[in-house]
Amino acid sequence: MSEDRIDVGDTIAPVLQLVPRPAEQTKLRGWGYDKCRHQRTELDSETRAVACRDCGKALDAFDVLLEYARGERNWQHWQREQSAAAARVQQLKEEERKVKSRTQNAMRKDANAAVAAERARTERMRHDAIQAARDVAAAARRIERLMQRGPRVDPGTPEEEEKT
Repeated sequence: MSEDRIDVGDTIAPVLQLVPRPAEQTKLRGWGYDKCRHQRTELDSETRAVACRDCGKALDAFDVLLEYARGERNWQHWQREQSAAAARVQQLKEEERKVKSRTQNAMRKDANAAVAAERARTERMRHDAIQAARDVAAAARRIERLMQRGPRVDPGTPEEEEKT
């Protein structure tokens, strides 16, 4: 590569090239040749001229420099936006992790509360069943005692008074 030629590549800003191409190579033919946006430029260090590499039109050096500066400013803005977006994504991932953790803890607490409520319910049912069994046993004992006494004699009935 010679010292007179600088090839920056196809970046956002216009590409600067110090050696001009022959005129027959710079003319565009066909569709869109009159709508060139002059994004790729070339510089001639001998004549200090700036021209479009695509259409060959002579350009104002200040306009090319201004467009390059705008492109650089936009690039820096996009870089800041990208960094801010990446930081926001990281922040959202951290928040998502915290929310998942809180959700799992809440689900565990809900499960523990549900287990405790079920235990309390089954304990109440067990106590109710024990109490019902005691009541049935007490009723059976009363019936047994009443059957062991024999028939009851009520002195207040007229039939009983005649027998005495």
